[in-house]
Parts: sequence; C-alpha cells; structure tokens
Amino acid sequence: MKAVKHLVLVGFVFGFGFICIQGFTNRIQADIETKIWQLEEQYWEYWVKGDIDGYLALLHEDFLGWPSSSVSPADKRAAREFVENYLSQTKPIAFGIKSGAIRIISNTAIVHYIVISKDEDGNQIGDPYRITHTWIEQDGTWKVMGGMSSMHNDAMTDLTDSAQKDDAPVLNGPYLGQKPPGKSPEIFAPGIVSTEIGELNTIVSPERKHFFFTSGRSGNGDIYWVDAKIIEKFRSF
Repeated sequence: MKAVKHLVLVGFVFGFGFICIQGFTNRIQADIETKIWQLEEQYWEYWVKGDIDGYLALLHEDFLGWPSSSVSPADKRAAREFVENYLSQTKPIAFGIKSGAIRIISNTAIVHYIVISKDEDGNQIGDPYRITHTWIEQDGTWKVMGGMSSMHNDAMTDLTDSAQKDDAPVLNGPYLGQKPPGKSPEIFAPGIVSTEIGELNTIVSPERKHFFFTSGRSGNGDIYWVDAKIIEKFRSF
C-alpha cells in the first residue's frame, strides 16, 4: 500500500511539474508573439515618420526581401532606396495592420498580415498588401531577416468578383451587350468599360494565365493583375 501511495505521489508531482513547465513555455511563447507584433507596428511607424534609419535598424545586415513592385529580391541597401522612393510619392499618415498568423520556432518567427496605408482623414490609400516577415533573434534582439509583399487577394480578384456578382451587367454578344455603333461617336459601355479611372496597357502573360493592366484607381498608375479566365466571360463566339 505504501508503494502504491508513493507511486501516486510521484505521478502527481511529475504531472504537476509538467503542467507548470508547459504553462511557463506557453507564457514565453505568448510574450514573444506580443513582442513581434509590437515590432511590426514600430516598423510601420517608422514609415509614417519618414524615419528611414529607424526602419533600417530593424533589418538584419543580411536582410533579403522581395517587394511586390520589384522585379527581383532586394537587400538592405535596395530596401532603403525602395522606401525613399515610396515616401517621395506617397505620404501616409497611418498604417492599419490586420494580423494573419505567426509561427515561432526557436529563435525564428514568421508572421503574415495585411497592411493598409491611410491618409490624414483615415481614408485608405491605394490597395491593401499582404506582408510576410521572417524575424530572427540574436543576442536578445529581433531583426527582420527576410520579407515579401503582394497585393492582397481582394484587390487582385476585384475584377473577377465583380464579374461574378448576380447584379453585375451581362457583357456578351458582338458588342458586349451594347447597341451597335452609329454614325455619331459615343462613349462605349459607360460606367462598365469606360469609367472615370484611366486604365490602359493591357497584356496577357505568355502562358495565358494572368491578365495585366495599368490603372489609375490608386492615383499612382499601378500595375494590376487578375486571372485571365475573366477574358472568357467577355469573349464572343
């Protein structure tokens, strides 16, 4: 009986100790997550303030990222040029972050989120972007080792979504549902094809999977892309 009681006591102590260690580990994990999200907010605050040196201080010396507007990955030096160019064209007053996910393994953290730039009235500037950052901890300090940005899916599929809405105009037939041309010039499909937004420079990727075009909807003449299947919705046979 004494042996049984001893085993029960040992089991209780072991189990209680395991729970305490697990709780302590979870607490440390939560503290790191909070720290990383605070650093992400600080990252964008530096952009708002135009503090490029403060922004660069958060990047690892061997940083390598790939901005959505760049044709190739960029190191820390190129990152400075990218931010300087962005801030020379756009003057955001604030940034909004919508957290997606975070995963921490040892001294490395990967975060995913959506960022939205805003003007002084709180209005959104341009399109939201998806951001991925890889942070690495060295000597108690977290630095961004790598990153990548891309236009948020809602913006990329804007045309596809609008074309799939039940109340969207039906664009089919020889003139996309519009009346045949007459002798006097008229605006083609006003509010549908012809809008107040300047859009031009259309091109389809070589593998015919993506449709690219330039649009002034953000005020910057950005390049947008969408699934090329949308073309099939407007094709006449």
